[in-house]
Amino acid sequence: MIGRIIFFIFLILQPFIGNAITSKFFNSNLNSKNRTWYSKLKQSPLTPPPIVFPIVWSILYLLLGLSAVFYLMGKSINLVSYILPYEAQMLLNFSWSVVFFGLQKPKISLIIIFAMIGLTGYLLWMSRGKRLAFWTLLPYFLWILFAMYLNFYIVANNMNTMKAVCVLDSQATKKGVSGVVYLEETADKKTRIYGSIRGLRPGLHGFHIHEAGDMTKGCDSACAHYNPYGHNHGGLTSKKRHVGDLGNIEAGKNGVAAIDIVDRFVKLRGKYSVIGRSLVVHEDEDDLGNGNHDDSLTTGHSGKRLACGVIGYAKI
Repeated sequence: MIGRIIFFIFLILQPFIGNAITSKFFNSNLNSKNRTWYSKLKQSPLTPPPIVFPIVWSILYLLLGLSAVFYLMGKSINLVSYILPYEAQMLLNFSWSVVFFGLQKPKISLIIIFAMIGLTGYLLWMSRGKRLAFWTLLPYFLWILFAMYLNFYIVANNMNTMKAVCVLDSQATKKGVSGVVYLEETADKKTRIYGSIRGLRPGLHGFHIHEAGDMTKGCDSACAHYNPYGHNHGGLTSKKRHVGDLGNIEAGKNGVAAIDIVDRFVKLRGKYSVIGRSLVVHEDEDDLGNGNHDDSLTTGHSGKRLACGVIGYAKI
C-alpha cells in the first residue's frame, strides 16, 4: 500500500521534476538568450503572452499526473499498456523544450509534438471508461493540439528565411584586415547583418555594400556603392540613401569591430538582392553624406578600401 502511494506521488511530481531538470541543465526555458531568439520569430496572432505559459503548464502538469493516478486507481487496468506510452509522451514533453528553446530547432520540435499527440490520444482512448482520468487528461491533449498549431505557424513563417555570408580579407591591399559577416532575413522582412572584422585601426570605419562581386583587381573592382534607386549617399537611418550605405562600424582598442545591424533596404532575394555583390570596409569614418567634401554624396568621404569580400549563399 505504501509503495502504491509513493508511486502515485511520483506520477504527480514527475512532470514538475522533469521540467526543472531540463530547464536547469539543458537551456530549455525562456531565459534571456532564448527570449531574444524567440521574440524575433514571426508568431501566430493567437500566441499568448509569455507569462501565460508557466501558469498553464503548471496546471496541466498537475492534471496530467492526476489523470494517471485516477486511471491506475480504477479496476480492470492494464498497467504496462498505460505506463509505457504515458512515460514515452512524458519524455517527449521534456525533450520538446530542449529541442525548441535549447537547440532552437522548431522543425524537429514539431515532429515531437505530432508524436506527443498520438501517444496522448492513445491514453485518452484507454481512459474512456474512467471518467476522472479522461477529463483530467483532456485539457492537456487540447493544449498540445494548440501548441502544435503555434509550432507549425513558426515553422511555416520563419524557417524559409535566407542567409548569406561574406568573408572579407585584405590580400590585395596588404592591410591585415579580415573578418566574417553574415546577412540573414528576419521575421519582419528586414535583414540582419552581423559578424566581426579585425585588424582595424581603433575608431570608426565606413562600411558598405558595393555593386559588384568582382575581385579581379582586389577591392577596386567592386565598383561603386550598390545604389539601384539612384539616391545620394546617406547614413543607415536616412530615408533616401544607397541600399549599400551601412554607416560606420567601430573598432575597439583591440582592432576588432563587432557588427550587428538590422536594415530595411538590404534584401537577399528578388530584383534587388545583394547576393553576388560585395561588402567593403574603409579606412576612414563615413560622414554619412553630411560633410562638405566633393565625395560626401557619393562615398561619404570614407577613404581607401581596406578589405572586401563577395556576398554568397550561406549554409543554413
